[in-house]
Amino acid sequence: MFWLTRSREQVFRYSRVSPSRGLAFRPPRRRGSSISNPLASFARRAYDNASCVKQQPAQGSISLAELLLNKILACRDRIERLRRKLPQEATTILSDELLEAFLSFNIFLLIQDASDLANHLVAAKGLGVPASQRDAFLALARAGVIDERTALEMAAAAGLRNRIAHAYGDVDPVRLVQEAPAGLGAVERFLALVTPAVAALEP
Repeated sequence: MFWLTRSREQVFRYSRVSPSRGLAFRPPRRRGSSISNPLASFARRAYDNASCVKQQPAQGSISLAELLLNKILACRDRIERLRRKLPQEATTILSDELLEAFLSFNIFLLIQDASDLANHLVAAKGLGVPASQRDAFLALARAGVIDERTALEMAAAAGLRNRIAHAYGDVDPVRLVQEAPAGLGAVERFLALVTPAVAALEP
């Protein structure tokens, strides 16, 4: 997806500190821009709902590790649903607004769940308080939980999630379809890398 085309320097460009310190990311705001596909209000409502429904305390005997492992499984299921829906010809999406909304909305949810996983792990490992969703992934890389390549891809993914939710910039649906296979692969790598760390959390 869009995050795979960004270089390390572009990801760090929006930080208030240098790449070597890697803190306090702030994505750029493009004033006056609007999203060019039919998912704007749909995704905005999803973001509002996600913001209101914070992680509830575990009920009964469910541990944090079990909760996060279930989230990993849900992410894998969403990746498979997205892959099944991707059209063979990218331009097909221009004439199918429902498909465009489905793909964009589920990509938003997938990145949000991956960000939740990263933030839970950062907190559980005592890695500090991330200044942003981007920094949570980079904090995991600094701690050796994931590699730098994956961290940079997921940090840029957080920027795509913000553009979908807040209309920071237009999202080209054709490009979204074209880059989705590689982007979904990046999320899969992230899930594979964090699974052992999640399983090792204290019950």
